Amino acid sequence: EKDISERPSPLEQKKPSQIKESHREETKPLKALTSQQDKSNAWQQEIDKAVRLLDSGNVQEAIATLEQILASDPQNEQALLELAMIYMIDIKDNSQGQSLFERALRVNPSNKVALSELLSLYDETEQLEAGSQFLTSLYEESNHNSTVASALGQIYMGQGRMQEALPYLEEGAKNGEVETAVDLADAYSEAGMTDKAIEAHDRAIETTKEKIAKGDLPGKQGEEILASIYIDKLSELQSQSGGAQSDRTRETLAELKKLAESNPSIKNFVEHMDVHQF
Repeated sequence: EKDISERPSPLEQKKPSQIKESHREETKPLKALTSQQDKSNAWQQEIDKAVRLLDSGNVQEAIATLEQILASDPQNEQALLELAMIYMIDIKDNSQGQSLFERALRVNPSNKVALSELLSLYDETEQLEAGSQFLTSLYEESNHNSTVASALGQIYMGQGRMQEALPYLEEGAKNGEVETAVDLADAYSEAGMTDKAIEAHDRAIETTKEKIAKGDLPGKQGEEILASIYIDKLSELQSQSGGAQSDRTRETLAELKKLAESNPSIKNFVEHMDVHQF
C-alpha cells in the first residue's frame, strides 16, 4: 500500500471543470448518508419516547408511537421488537407478538432475541410444526443463515427428530456459539452417535475456552458451562468404553477437578458427584 504522500494531487489529475463536477458527485452520497442518519436518529428518539411511555404505564400511547414509526419505516427492526415485546408482556397477545417477531426476522435473520422468543412461543403454544415451516422458509431466504440453522435444529430436537436436527445444528455450529455446539453434542448423543457426540463435546469445550479467554463469557459463568460440558462428555466416554475408565476419562475428570479448585459452585458439585461411576 502506497503512502498517501506518494499519490498525485487531484489538482494534478483533473481540469477545473472536472474538479467541480467531481466535487458535486462526491457530495451526493454524503448528503444522502447525512439524511439517512438524521432519519435514523429521529426514529431512535421516537422509540425512546415509546419506551418512556411504556415505563410510565401508557401502554396504548407506546403502541401508537411504535405503530406510527412502522407506518413510515416498516422494516425498523428495533420498533418491531419493542412492539412485539409489548404485545407479549403487556397485552398478552401471543399471536400478534409472534407475527411481529417473525417480521423482525425477515429484516434481520440473525436477530437472536427474536429467534429465542419465537422458539419459546412455538413451544409454549404447541406450534413447533408451524415454527419449523417458518424457519425453513427463512433459512432458504437468508442464504442458509447459520443462526437460523441453529434455531431450526433446536425445533427439530424439541420434536425428537434428531436426524433432521443434525444437519442444521452442524451448519449452525459454524457460527461459534457455545449453545449450538452443546446442542449438537446432545443431538449426536440422543441419536446414539457416541463418537460424534464426544467430538462435538470437545469442540464445545474449545469454543467455551475461547469465549472465556476473549472475555465474551464472564469467568465464573463460563467455567460452570465448561463444567457441565465436561460432565456430559464423561457420560459419553463411559458409554463408549462400556463402563471402563479410559485415559480420556481420567483426563476429563482431571480437567473438571482443576476447574473446581477455583470455583466453589463447581467444587461443591464435584464433591457430591459420584466420580466412581466414571
